[in-house]
Amino acid sequence: MEPIWDELRKQWVRDTPEERVRQQVIGWLLERGIPASAIGVEKKVSVYGRLKRFDLLVFRGGLPWLVVECKAPHVPLNQKVYDQVFSYRHALNCPLALATNGVQWILFRHRPDLPAGMETLQELPTFAP
Repeated sequence: MEPIWDELRKQWVRDTPEERVRQQVIGWLLERGIPASAIGVEKKVSVYGRLKRFDLLVFRGGLPWLVVECKAPHVPLNQKVYDQVFSYRHALNCPLALATNGVQWILFRHRPDLPAGMETLQELPTFAP
């Protein structure tokens, strides 16, 4: 497979199904007016004492706003995936979390007043820096 250009990282990256989903999400975020400078790609985060790597993190006002976990299209979004993105959300103190395999998109907002602590959203809230 030929590598694909990642506009945010300004480099060629390995073309994998998960990377294609990540690039799809980046395009979706940019279409919604989120500046490229507000999006972090594949950075490390400490989750329960272990170093993990999130796929995307959107900052608003310098603070984490949306963490994204990308999976390949053949990977089902299940509780294991939700637990993964929720652990990143918790570690980053991020109000929004998105899990996607490019086919399904599930967006969550942290709501400590709800029994599950999260609510599902139908669309991304307006990004205002």
